[in-house]
Amino acid sequence: MPVRNYCAMLTAAWEAFSNMRYMGLLLALVATSAFAQDKPIDPVDFLVDWQSEIGQRFRIHDITIYGATPEVATGVLDKQYVTLHEPWQDMNDMRFILRNCAALLPSDTCKMTITATVAKDFIGKLQLVDVDFEIPK
Repeated sequence: MPVRNYCAMLTAAWEAFSNMRYMGLLLALVATSAFAQDKPIDPVDFLVDWQSEIGQRFRIHDITIYGATPEVATGVLDKQYVTLHEPWQDMNDMRFILRNCAALLPSDTCKMTITATVAKDFIGKLQLVDVDFEIPK
């Protein structure tokens, strides 16, 4: 009898492990598909339609970063101001941002492409989070 219970317990444990493996694979696919959402968009279209894109990731070209702190930065996109907020994708990129883009006035040194998730700040304004900066070479 104890051997039979032991085998049943091992079988149940294996089935649970197999199910967890499949769940892990499913989660990996969902995470991968989230990265596939990075899509280019025209700056004017983005500025007009951002509320319908909350939660989506976009690749945004020609945004100039300035006034950067470790928590927040301002971006200029087609002469409009956009708030960028932590979390940052790569803290090593922040070294460049803090050294070169902390000034109170925009500079061409800080004109770059970013990939970010569209969000709303606490007063309902556009905010970009989970930002990945493509540092100019």
